[in-house]
Order: sequence, then structure tokens, then C-alpha cells
Amino acid sequence: MKPSKLLRDVLKRIRSAAGAFEDNRQGPNLRYTMADAVLSAFACFFLQSPSFLAFQRRMQDDVGRSNCQTLFGMQGIPSDGQIRNLLDRLVPDSFQFLFLHLPDTLRSKGDSSPFVRLRDRILVALDGIEFHSSRTIHCQQCS
Repeated sequence: MKPSKLLRDVLKRIRSAAGAFEDNRQGPNLRYTMADAVLSAFACFFLQSPSFLAFQRRMQDDVGRSNCQTLFGMQGIPSDGQIRNLLDRLVPDSFQFLFLHLPDTLRSKGDSSPFVRLRDRILVALDGIEFHSSRTIHCQQCS
């Protein structure tokens, strides 16, 4: 499956942002990149799968291959625990710019009219709290 131009642009921005995150790991604990951890978390929300590994195993069983490389451009698939270990220490505001630019990205890539609601605002549903939560990451806006 080849991702749309819009999704490729969003994934490129996510990968670029993740590449700039500080990574203090040392030694043999570098099997997965920060970008793969961030993209894995995004994939869970995007594909609405509570376990990315389970989803990939299901894909492998159902269609004979996993789409983590072809759709999300990942090098490796970290486990759910590894994703949490890598991402729990990140400040959520690090991702804010991705969402601030998303409406402009939608408008520039083609017809955004199916997403326009509420006085010409673009509606984008990117909520994954039903599947994942963290006791260490939170902000004043968290419920």
C-alpha cells in the first residue's frame, strides 16, 4: 500500500520532528530509532490499533507482509513497552507544531472541503486516548 501524498507529507514532518528529539540512550540500547518509536505511536492512533505489534503480526498473517515499512517508512518495530520507554520522557509540546501546520497541509494538498466544518475550520480527528495513556506525560489540558 502506497500512502497518499498528504499522508507522506505528514509522516515526513513527524519523522523530521522525531529526528530532532534528544536521545540519551547509550550502548546496545539503540536498536530502535526515536523516529520509529514516534511513528509506531502515530500508527497505533492512525490505524486505531491498541497494539502496534499485534497489528503488524495480524497483517503478516492476513496478507503475508507488514506495512510498517511501506506505509510508515519505519526501519524497525519497537514493542509497546519500548515505545513508552522512549516517548514518556518527551514533552508533548514537542509535537504541537505538527498539528498547527496540519490544516495548511490539508489545504495545500488538494480538496479539503470534506473536512471543513464549524465556520470554515478544518476538522481532523487524531485522538488516541482510548488506546494509550501515560501517568508521566500530562498537561493542563489533559482530562
